[in-house]
Amino acid sequence: MSKKITLFKSFMIVMPILISNGCDNNKNNYNYSNCRGKPYSNKIAYHKKYNKQNPKDINFKKQIYGKWKKILKQKDGSLLFVTTNFYRNGKFYISAIRKKDNTTISKLYSKGNWYIKNSYLIEKTKNSNYATLNSITKDKIIIITNKQFVYKTQNGKIFTYYKK
Repeated sequence: MSKKITLFKSFMIVMPILISNGCDNNKNNYNYSNCRGKPYSNKIAYHKKYNKQNPKDINFKKQIYGKWKKILKQKDGSLLFVTTNFYRNGKFYISAIRKKDNTTISKLYSKGNWYIKNSYLIEKTKNSNYATLNSITKDKIIIITNKQFVYKTQNGKIFTYYKK
C-alpha cells in the first residue's frame, strides 16, 4: 500500500512528496506494486525551499534549551529574580519573584511558544499574569554559550541570562 504525503505551509499546499525506498520506475501514477518490500518510508519529508535554516539559528536553538536565570534591579530598589525555561517542543515558561528587603512582593509567570529565526528569539505569550496575551516579543540574540545568553530587546535594552 502506497502513501502520499501532502505538506502544508501556512495556508498554502506546498506539494505532495512521496518518500521512496528506491522503487522509482513508474513516477506518474504512484503505483509501486512491483517493488519488493515496503515502497515508502513513514518519514515526513519537507520541501527544500521551506526546510532551509540559517546555520547560526540552528546553533542558537541547540544552545538555548534549558533553564536560564537573571536578576533585575527595579527602580524602587526591589529585585526581580527571573527563571526562564526553554523546552525542546517550542514552549517556554517564565517565573519571576519580586523581592524587597527579603520580603516577597509579587510572583509573576508567563508561558507560551518560542522559535528562532534570523538570529531573533521570537516568543508568543499564551498565558500570563503580567504580559498581554498573544503578545509577541522579538529579541536579537547577541550570543549564547553553555553558561551565558545575551540578547537585545526591541526597546534596545541588553539583558544577560546565566545557566548554572
